[in-house]
Amino acid sequence: MTSAPKPRPKILIWWEDLSVLVQIGVVGPISIVIISWLHIILFVPNISVGRAIGYGIFWGAMATFALVGATRAERARRLAGQRAAARDDRNDS
Repeated sequence: MTSAPKPRPKILIWWEDLSVLVQIGVVGPISIVIISWLHIILFVPNISVGRAIGYGIFWGAMATFALVGATRAERARRLAGQRAAARDDRNDS
């Protein structure tokens, strides 16, 4: 007996339906600012503010692409599972 999959939250549906460029535009600035601030708070006594911001830009870009890539991969996996389930349902009928 298989249980029905849980319904996905509306915000997750909205997020996955956004285009890649919009997702990058939303996540990119937020992650860059947060990671830059972390570098400034943690490392400024040892490195310059400019270098801390540079690290924040670099790692913020990496975090952005990781998050957007994971979103795309998860959506593709879920859609493939739904297609397989629909195919199985048609074959059972």
